[in-house]
Amino acid sequence: MSKDTRGRDDLVGIIKQKVKLNEYKINALIDSGAETSFVNEKTAKRLKLKKGKKVNVYLGDETKRIGYESVGLIQFGKETFPIKLVIIKKLGKDNLIIGVDFLQYNKYKLDFKDDKIKVKKSRYNYKGYRL
Repeated sequence: MSKDTRGRDDLVGIIKQKVKLNEYKINALIDSGAETSFVNEKTAKRLKLKKGKKVNVYLGDETKRIGYESVGLIQFGKETFPIKLVIIKKLGKDNLIIGVDFLQYNKYKLDFKDDKIKVKKSRYNYKGYRL
């Protein structure tokens, strides 16, 4: 952890931002070190995300977890994008982690100084984008 110029304790490569996931406002942790985007199981149930194929995932602390593939719609400002997620039982204190799997498919810019993410038009075709 490092202190930034505003006196907060921040992790390097992390931005927290409010987004809408399936029309619900939620706090997202945008993690440039996470290869996969995750949502915790409790939040997934609330947002009515469907569980798909069972998958094995490894978290940052190298613990192996069993998760389930899912798809949702995420909104940054006025732009809406489909997002592939892995639903896992426990995700620490964060309900949603957006990883580079989502960010690499969209034109994005992470602004760590102002804690913002800027995403341009998605490259995804919405038709057929489901489990």
